[in-house]
Amino acid sequence: MKIFGFLYLLLLFATVNCCTTRTAKAKIKNRSGHKILSATLKHRYSDAFDESKEFGVIEDGQDSTDYLSVRYHTGVGCNGYDWWLITWITDDGTAYSSDPDNGQCWLSILANAASDLLGAFSSIAGALTKDLVSAALQLLSTITEYTVNGSDFCGFKSYTLTGDDDDSEVNIILRPSASNGVKWESPSGSATTDYKILDIYPGFAVKPNVDLSGNDIGDLVNSPTSSSASACCNLCFMNSKCQSYTWQSINHKCYLKTYNSGSGIASSTAQSGILPLAGAAYFAVQNDWNFAGNDLNSSVASSYADCAMRCAKNSACNVFTMFKSNGLCLLKSSTGRGGAYKSDIISGYEGDYTGKFIRQSGADLRGNDLGDTLSPPVSRLIRTNGHNEHGKYHNFEYCPPGSWAYGFQQRVEKDQGNNDDDTALNAIRLYCRSKDGKYTGSISSYDGDWGDWSNNVYCSGDNEFMVSAHLKTEDYSFADCTGVNSFKSRCRDVTTNTISANYLEADNGAQWGDWKGEVICPQGTAICAISSKYYRASGIDADDQGMTDAEFICCALDLERTDQTSELQPAVGPFGDFRTYAYCPEGTWAYGFQQRVEPDQGVDHDDTALNAIRLYCRKTDGTGIKSISSYDGEWGDWSNSVYCSDPSTPFMFSAAFKIEDDQGTADDDTTANGFKTRCWNGKAGSYSNVYVEGRSSGPWGKWKDEAACPEGSAICGISSKYEKSQDSGDDTAMNGAFFKCCSLPSERADQTFELRPTIGPFGDFRTYEYCPEGTWVYGFQQRVESDQGAGSDDTALNAIRLYCRKKDGTGIESISSYDGAWGNWSDSVSCTDPSAPFMFSATFKIEDDQGTADDDTSANGFKSRCWNGKPGNFSNVSVEGKSSGPWGIWKSEAVCPEGSAICGISSKFQESQGSGDDTAMNGAFFKCCSLNSARSDETSELRPSVGPFGDFHRYVYCSEGTWAYGFQQRVESAQGSSDDTALNAIRLYCRKKDGTGVESISSYDGVWGNWTGVANCSAPSAPFMFSGSFKIEDDQGISGDDTSANGFRSRCWNGKPGNFSNVYVEGKGSGTWGFWKTEAACSEGSAICGISSKFQDSQGSGDDTAMNGAFFKCCSL
Repeated sequence: MKIFGFLYLLLLFATVNCCTTRTAKAKIKNRSGHKILSATLKHRYSDAFDESKEFGVIEDGQDSTDYLSVRYHTGVGCNGYDWWLITWITDDGTAYSSDPDNGQCWLSILANAASDLLGAFSSIAGALTKDLVSAALQLLSTITEYTVNGSDFCGFKSYTLTGDDDDSEVNIILRPSASNGVKWESPSGSATTDYKILDIYPGFAVKPNVDLSGNDIGDLVNSPTSSSASACCNLCFMNSKCQSYTWQSINHKCYLKTYNSGSGIASSTAQSGILPLAGAAYFAVQNDWNFAGNDLNSSVASSYADCAMRCAKNSACNVFTMFKSNGLCLLKSSTGRGGAYKSDIISGYEGDYTGKFIRQSGADLRGNDLGDTLSPPVSRLIRTNGHNEHGKYHNFEYCPPGSWAYGFQQRVEKDQGNNDDDTALNAIRLYCRSKDGKYTGSISSYDGDWGDWSNNVYCSGDNEFMVSAHLKTEDYSFADCTGVNSFKSRCRDVTTNTISANYLEADNGAQWGDWKGEVICPQGTAICAISSKYYRASGIDADDQGMTDAEFICCALDLERTDQTSELQPAVGPFGDFRTYAYCPEGTWAYGFQQRVEPDQGVDHDDTALNAIRLYCRKTDGTGIKSISSYDGEWGDWSNSVYCSDPSTPFMFSAAFKIEDDQGTADDDTTANGFKTRCWNGKAGSYSNVYVEGRSSGPWGKWKDEAACPEGSAICGISSKYEKSQDSGDDTAMNGAFFKCCSLPSERADQTFELRPTIGPFGDFRTYEYCPEGTWVYGFQQRVESDQGAGSDDTALNAIRLYCRKKDGTGIESISSYDGAWGNWSDSVSCTDPSAPFMFSATFKIEDDQGTADDDTSANGFKSRCWNGKPGNFSNVSVEGKSSGPWGIWKSEAVCPEGSAICGISSKFQESQGSGDDTAMNGAFFKCCSLNSARSDETSELRPSVGPFGDFHRYVYCSEGTWAYGFQQRVESAQGSSDDTALNAIRLYCRKKDGTGVESISSYDGVWGNWTGVANCSAPSAPFMFSGSFKIEDDQGISGDDTSANGFRSRCWNGKPGNFSNVYVEGKGSGTWGFWKTEAACSEGSAICGISSKFQDSQGSGDDTAMNGAFFKCCSL
């Protein structure tokens, strides 16, 4: 009976349909923070249902206007699941996908679909619509179609619907954060998952660290911004005009381009991509580029695509080059050594695309290594002597990373006479140094067997490196052959890109043979490695030849500044190509320029106007002047230089060109006719509205749009756009330039003074490093090399590291301008008395110059004293660094002015002298910053009438809970027929309401004159100063002697109306010129608590006025 009951139940389940088909409406809610151009939503219910929908634009904060209708089952015995996948593209080109725990499957999906993707991308690339939204839909549809397997749930998120969701909305919410950034929400519940960025690079050959110049689509200034290089690539793919792109990491700008010209410019901040040309989908195009050697065969092709097809049909072909002039198509097996620029050739190389990567056969992708590596080789210079069958090449030897050859010596065997075997040149040894001049060592591939070493010869300039190879070679004969007899090279100044006309040549070269053709490193590179070919014969009577050849490798100089912030792209002309960037040396910025201009050539002659710009660079202290030029042009004369002349705005920050528009085929084009710039100190509002305009500009064209560096930076590099000579055609020469902006030193806003103790004579100052705002130096440690013993080189003090903290003792940080090269760090020392918490003085122990015969150490130790910034509150006990060197004596001390303490350091350090005498650290200068900070109880600023000359100094304040009750003034007495200045400074005296806590403050102590006695508020009922007025002499004109401010006066009160004095407290010893000007007064309930003096710095032999007045701050009583 039990068996029959069980069978009955089975029959019941088999005959009753318990699964109910239900529907829901899936919508997308965009809360991502970006505009969505397109989205694709896929839904699967196990193997029963498979639905998808493409959505158009969804603005940020909006919902999709349409929905995807999804089907699913519920009921007893229905055990299916709902699976979801959403992909979308935002308006900056970034592609996203939901990324659940099984999202790693995307990697295998993309890999497996790579070949299909490439074909799909190629097939739609030429047919993309100009409508960006439709293009985004096509791109997203292609990605989704070729990356989702019909029977695989890899990459899908499981969120199962129930009966509660029938005929209801399922909202898919896209949120800003990638973590749990996709949320499903329906009546039955909710779930979340992550999303990820899809780095697709659809069909592009990716070129890291390359900036493709020119051929931009639209206005460069308004180029789109993309979050990543892959997003920029997507924007290019979706633009029917775009064939290549460059993405800049420093400003996230995406520069779309119609055409790729050449290999581009090396740039550590750029990434570019090239879309294969139509008909050559599997080849990356390289325009104006020749891959030499490795030829398979040649033929004449009708087009680039035809040449590419011939390569594709040849199984051995991976690379091809085609001459644009005659269609000669050369099929090749590999890219060889990387190729070189050649304007008449267009090349292609085969790529195995896996979504993001392209295989470049036979090529080494240089640089960007994760581990240690040698400087990246760019090209190899091969010098043959006509008998390469003799000898073998030794392994390449490289200069240490970050250094290049700047000198050499050679080993030469002298003439052995008529009957003996001669070998002549046996070896070359290169000497290497870094860009900052530090010697890094010597290298030789093989030192040879015979002969003597010559004296060393070096490039003469600090910024020069060897860039050419020239061998004197004896042609092979059956008599005594010597092979290579001598070597010489030339040097390039890397700041101006100019190559010396003179050779570096050793003094012991042999007499046989002739100088063969010279080969020069590409621009932006220098020699960094050598491989010597050497032949030593076997047998007593065999002919030894010594060195028979040599190969040299040129390495990228990596000339880019590490502190660059952006690229300045003013409007330029349409002709020519950009040259390699030339940079100001580290720690300098452009402050002036001169231009090379060809004058008007008259009727029927070809005019070019502007040919070149040469920038002049300097440090912030005005020293270290260097000139740089990206290209010096061909025609015209150099004009006189023009400069930023105002010390308060010392550096160039903008660029604008005078451009003549394209004159068409019938008229003479000149394009760029002149250049102008403006100056600033990097701070907003501090710039000049007066242009510094180049002299002798051409007469044609109009001034075009200006471009400006961002706040905190100034121009530091230039890349000229120049059209090479058109022979009998129309020359335009310079078409403009782009510029690089580099960060200016982030000086403290509250610095008051530079501390200049006595220091040693060797080395250069490093860039200032500052304590963070609101902290000051309270301690230090020093790095000292111990005594190296007799006969060895001593350096003693190598570095100082300062320790900074806030007034409450927190926020401790350390700073160092340079950490030195030798020795060990000692224990730190610090200010220990709470009443004198910060360092305010500096003294070095210096060994005087020992002359050429003895060992110099220069700085041996450092010491300082501590205070709280107030007169009389300093320690007479010095804080002296530990383990100081034993040589020298303590030199003159320098101290910060009242109210300030040390906050910055610039070390003076001599780089390694190689085998010479090292001194290392020679001392340091320091910056002092105000210990006074803005009062929290400020109520207003007092602005009495002041004189017209000079600048305001930083505000200094009475301590919290005190107000000004008196003052004294510094006045220069009448100088007779000499220059008078009268009032030079005001020092305020502050106190509490109970009369205690007296202190003095001064914004600037002036230069000339003597301090007079203190004048103060004497009535207890009116204890604090509340007004200010100055005695001002009006401007006396060009021929008269100006003094400006001659005296100061104030009135007193207790902050209440009617409780003020009508009697002025007038400063003692005021000057005799001028009249009392308009008074300004604090508002009710407040009194003076701060001062900012207006002072004109010394005019040299000109007319000095010194103090011109002051503004004051009022604080609540």
